[in-house]
Amino acid sequence: MKWERIWSRRYSVQYSEMILYSVSKRAEKYLKFYMDKMIIIPDGNNEVCYFEEQEQKQFMKSIIDYYSSNLKDMNKCFDMVLGFGKEYETFAKQIYDSDVKKMDNLDLLSIYEAFYEWLTVYQIPLFLVFLLNEYWSEKLNDELDTDDDLVRQALFRPSKKSTVIKMQEEVMNLKEEDVESFWNKYKWIPCLDIQYNPWTLDDVKEYVSNIAEMSVKRMGFAEAVKKAGLKSSQVEQFKMMKELGYMKDVRDDYRRRAMFYLLPFFDEVAGRMGISRKEFAYLTGKEVEKFLKIGVFDKSVIDERSNGFMLTLENDNIRCFSGKDISIELEKIGFVEDKVDIGSIKGIVANKGKVKGTAKVVRTVHDILKIEKGDIMVAVTTHPDFVPAMQKAAAIVTDEGGLLCHAAIVSRELGKPCVVGTKIATKTISNGSQVEVDNGIIRIIK
Repeated sequence: MKWERIWSRRYSVQYSEMILYSVSKRAEKYLKFYMDKMIIIPDGNNEVCYFEEQEQKQFMKSIIDYYSSNLKDMNKCFDMVLGFGKEYETFAKQIYDSDVKKMDNLDLLSIYEAFYEWLTVYQIPLFLVFLLNEYWSEKLNDELDTDDDLVRQALFRPSKKSTVIKMQEEVMNLKEEDVESFWNKYKWIPCLDIQYNPWTLDDVKEYVSNIAEMSVKRMGFAEAVKKAGLKSSQVEQFKMMKELGYMKDVRDDYRRRAMFYLLPFFDEVAGRMGISRKEFAYLTGKEVEKFLKIGVFDKSVIDERSNGFMLTLENDNIRCFSGKDISIELEKIGFVEDKVDIGSIKGIVANKGKVKGTAKVVRTVHDILKIEKGDIMVAVTTHPDFVPAMQKAAAIVTDEGGLLCHAAIVSRELGKPCVVGTKIATKTISNGSQVEVDNGIIRIIK
């Protein structure tokens, strides 16, 4: 059985479960084809999601045909993002405004079950937008026949400004007395999952102090279309892709704000279990529900899972493995890791430029503390909470992503060299090594 690598992230066990469910039989109301076989396995400090190769091909064909044949079809997916996102955030805000400390465990169970259901449902458009974005940005990049940087930037710029870009613009004119107000407005940015904490005021001061001037050269979409000589069918596809780029950021805004609102709830449940919220993240949904029902759970699983966990989905049934059981299960299903070709490191040029510097390898959000001014950031991917480090970096290189990924968009606005989609950069570049980034090629100097 062959497996297709989809993403690498540091997600909680519970969040990972919901991701698997979001493209399984539970989502058949929204999907014309759903998958029965998926795995999430540890890779360093992250977890990697794999789809079974043949199912992945059928699944991608299904969502491309149903959700992106044209802009009208794609609006079905956008409507889900906006509708589910708003309702999920509203639900989370109601919990935030509640006094969860006064609730008994059965009341907390009711909230937890509702949360699990809400986020599982919202994962459907979250994942669809991610997969469609990857597909269309790669397809249109391969088809576009121009080396004009301004044309490419205009065509691959999201239809509207993302929150991160708006933040950049606000900070450029921010007065010292307004920093706390800015913090209150955006403190939710890092809240991707249960174990992450909001920005502190000191985090925001660090962000503001390292703000970098944004690139000002821009070309309009109509002019870029004309210079690229695009056909009408291509123009329609680029419009869809630009909308996807914007919607990818909108979906994350809902997800992060909702998680921010839910953190006090998770703190309360974790506190009653006698563990931290970070430890709570390594429990399965069923284990949390069991505690809230009868007051017991197995704390011993947490330490082992914190060193890596594996989830499998087969026939709508999720199982969790850790420790030596991971290798046993991988051998049982015949999983073989793809071989890494270290002969050269190449990727998609998100922003041109040539620069040398010290490589700092970033696999999780905690690694961004390594980045100093002038370093080359080598990351699996980037998120909005990576921006303070991206502002310091001389160039950005990622394993994942296309021309509409977060790293590509931000690097263009900052005017910094960026190469995305290398697949192997974090596996082949050592932390602290000297590297050169040169228009899509990364060379290890020493």
